[in-house]
This record gives sequence, structure tokens and C-alpha cells, in this order.
Amino acid sequence: CSDDEGEGTRGVVGNTKPKGKKLEGVEWADLGTLGSRVMGGTDTIAQVHPKKLCDAMWEYSQEAVGSKLVIGKVVKAISNDDGSICGVKLDDGTTVDADALVVACGPWTDAARNWFGTEAGSKIPRMSGVKYHSILIPSPRVLTQAVFFQGHGDPEVYPRPDGDAY
Repeated sequence: CSDDEGEGTRGVVGNTKPKGKKLEGVEWADLGTLGSRVMGGTDTIAQVHPKKLCDAMWEYSQEAVGSKLVIGKVVKAISNDDGSICGVKLDDGTTVDADALVVACGPWTDAARNWFGTEAGSKIPRMSGVKYHSILIPSPRVLTQAVFFQGHGDPEVYPRPDGDAY
């Protein structure tokens, strides 16, 4: 939901209904809220469709710099004498040259620490994940309100412009 001026997304906590014209008809806002605070605005918060975002980024990287997809399991990062990454070694023995290595494995990113050896791997910040479920619910109309709950696993409901609620 947005603040009164439409400048940001608000987090809601507590016991009294948050104020604002957009919340007048929102039934869940009356259920024990204490208040709300701005979490960010359109320049800092976004709900994206992960597959559409990945597809768009991949399409751009192919067109802009001729990227190619190599499928395999990385077992080691390869570095130059100065310590900069210059590629990876895959589990089948293949090496892939690279100008940069992006480790974007979500909650499994921590497993990549061993690719870099003990010294370099120990400098990588720890990351862990929490198992959670995601579902998509089709809606007969496009919803306009997001809902954030505290407790019970902290579920969040985001409307998407294609009519799905995530």
C-alpha cells in the first residue's frame, strides 16, 4: 500500500488502523494494527516476476555482448597471479574463461565459498536461506493491494499486473 502522498510503500504493525484515503476500504487494515511506517518508494522497492526478469537480462546480455549459456557444475574459481578471477572449472574438467564471475545462487550462494579456496573463501560473507513456499493464485481481476503479515512465517501477498497474486 502507499502512503498518503503516494510516495512509498508502508509496513503495517499493531493495533489501530493506519490513516490514509487508500486504506479506507481495506478490511485487513483494521485487524489489530498499531501503525505504519514508510518502507520505501517506487525508486527503492519493486516486485518483479523472477523468470521474466532473468529472461530479459539474459536476452540483453546476448544482444549487448554476445553472452553464451554453458551448463555445468562449477567446482573451482580460477584466478590470475594477481588474484583476480579469470574463469571457472566445471565438474567435467572443462574450463570456462570469464572477465567476471557473478555468484547468484540465492540461499545456496554460501556453497560457492569452497570454489575460492580456504583463504579467499573465508573472506566471502556467509549467507543462508530459509525454506519457504511460493504459490501463484490467478485472480479474475488485477489486484491493487499488497499485504504483509507478521508471524506465521511472515507471508506476503503481492499482486502482479498479469492478474496473479504471488
